[in-house]
Amino acid sequence: MAGNCAIPIVQADATSLPLVLSLLSTVALSILFGLSAVLLATPLALFLLVAVDLLYVGGAAKSAEDLVNAR
Repeated sequence: MAGNCAIPIVQADATSLPLVLSLLSTVALSILFGLSAVLLATPLALFLLVAVDLLYVGGAAKSAEDLVNAR
């Protein structure tokens, strides 16, 4: 039980991943894909959080035209 509470708190401090997002991603993926998905839940949530931050919040995808011209 201590691991279920302590590990997400440590991960939240180390990666700036919100605690609720970590717990919800673990619960959601375990319900959808079983216990094997629990290992990938937090890294996947962190990847999606960083991707959204870079693409939308950071302004990397200003318009579709900029993305096409970059190629």
